[in-house]
Amino acid sequence: MLSRWLPFEEPLVEIEEQIEELKRLAAREKLDLSGQVTRLEDRHHALMKEIFVDLTPWEKVQLARHP
Repeated sequence: MLSRWLPFEEPLVEIEEQIEELKRLAAREKLDLSGQVTRLEDRHHALMKEIFVDLTPWEKVQLARHP
């Protein structure tokens, strides 16, 4: 079975999980956590740029072949 994420994407997955958890918590507890969510989304965007700018040739092949 193929993994949904490639190994170099793991830090992004962790941040996405944190964002989703904060959103669920905010909805469940009726809290305003938009500041924390925004900071995590900004970090996610910056990390995505950092990761995908410096892919090795093999990582590019993995990404191209990944469903």
